Amino acid sequence: MRTTYRSLATMAAVVAATAVLGLQTAQAAPSAPSAPSAAPSCAVQTRQTMTTPDHYALTNLRAAYRSDGPKTNAFASYTLVAEPQGCTGGAFFALDVSAGSRVTMSNGSASTTDWRSVNFRVPAASTLVQVMYGDPAAPWNGTYVASAARLLSAVGAQQIQTFSATAGSPDAALAGARRQMTASVTDGRFSSCTEVDSSASWAKVPGRPANGTATVHADCR
Repeated sequence: MRTTYRSLATMAAVVAATAVLGLQTAQAAPSAPSAPSAAPSCAVQTRQTMTTPDHYALTNLRAAYRSDGPKTNAFASYTLVAEPQGCTGGAFFALDVSAGSRVTMSNGSASTTDWRSVNFRVPAASTLVQVMYGDPAAPWNGTYVASAARLLSAVGAQQIQTFSATAGSPDAALAGARRQMTASVTDGRFSSCTEVDSSASWAKVPGRPANGTATVHADCR
């Protein structure tokens, strides 16, 4: 009887030790590493190029101009010509390469996953804006999709612009013409305007009081 009892006790101890060892082994076993997430990517795009009347080279982009202004960059917004191929895991964003900063979309967003929502304006001082695909937080690692580049023939080209105004006196008219010149820079039509010459005088129209009229010529770039 004593021998049987000792045998049973020994077997119980072995079973308990085996269970504890198995539990420790299960706890110590490392979990399988999770598969790394795929990096954003985009296929190399077929390039469609065109040049705008004001000397911007567009690649895979089209320009839409406002109806209340000339067909220049100051009154243009840019969208993708077609859906880019093979783009997965990221977002589209616009990068001003010349300034080293991102360009906000026309709807106020910094990026978009929908290619149809790519719509932006090129800053007046910028010479190159690229549409990229990837992680907006790491813009320089993105994949090139499209671009708007100001051609060298347009950089620094002199454009003599005429600003005219009428008012109650020649001085007031001259001030009005100069305000127009300033506004053309403020609204992004030009990067800068320097007055070249100006004239102001009284203008008399039969049957009406005399008014001041003025003209300002400016070198705008």
